[in-house]
Amino acid sequence: MSRFEATRKAVAKKHHDSKDVLLEFNAHLQRLTVQLSTERKNILRLVLGKLDVSFEQRPKKSSMSMELTEFDLINLDPSGFYTKIISQELDKVIYVQCKMYEGMTAGPGYHDVTKYDMKLKVETGSPRIVYLNPFLEEVMGFVDKFQAAKDAVVEASSAAAEMAKEGVEQAYSTGTRALIDIEFRSPHIIIPRNAQSSTGFVAYLGHLSVKNAFKEMGVDGGHTVIIDDIQTILQDMKMSRIIMDKEAQKPIAECSILDPVTLRLNILRNLGVVAFPEIPAIQIKGEMASTSVSIYTNLLFAQSP
Repeated sequence: MSRFEATRKAVAKKHHDSKDVLLEFNAHLQRLTVQLSTERKNILRLVLGKLDVSFEQRPKKSSMSMELTEFDLINLDPSGFYTKIISQELDKVIYVQCKMYEGMTAGPGYHDVTKYDMKLKVETGSPRIVYLNPFLEEVMGFVDKFQAAKDAVVEASSAAAEMAKEGVEQAYSTGTRALIDIEFRSPHIIIPRNAQSSTGFVAYLGHLSVKNAFKEMGVDGGHTVIIDDIQTILQDMKMSRIIMDKEAQKPIAECSILDPVTLRLNILRNLGVVAFPEIPAIQIKGEMASTSVSIYTNLLFAQSP
């Protein structure tokens, strides 16, 4: 147990009223602009806007929320065809809300399927990302000059990933009951033929929706086990050929290659697998709707640069 966690629990013991606030934190970032430049040229400008973060700790409840509204990455090469490398068209980039409860499913609360240990809600926008290999190589070349900072970022990212992995493993092994509501709109990824070409491909990896509910299932001996019923739907995954307008930085013509694909998964997770191993730990059923792929030559695209 970390020193912070030990201190938190010691303080929590002194407060029995659920309305007591042990810790509260609120932060707002209106706008942050970062520009990368060399002696010869300006490379990029990164803009973050309207970032709100909040955290509240009560004796038996913790809540955290984060919302980012603006995220833009601009290519500052004046001769480039693509200026907006990353742009956001919806009203938010990402919204995350997490609530954690202590002792909600322990004892008598175990068989109450309306109770849970954690509630997670995630919503993302659908950013447009332009993949330009020369631009990426230029940025990586710039970053490589700051090797110490780069190593520190890599090390911090690895540590965060390891902590997240341990958290997931612990939650799985203890049968943590988490109520999930995720709406993930994947980015539209544009891949031009080259940095100056108006033609290319756009891939949209779809709208992923993940929601779950808890239910009881009877087993031998008159016992019941709690099942986590997870419904996952991936819809509107598609791919097209496009012609881009330089001024508007938007497609003006589109030709479908992969028609929208819809995939449904039903995942049943046994939260009492240690006590009731006769029920599989995880059961998965899937269904995929029919689709079509078109491969052909189109004069409209062939005549474009």
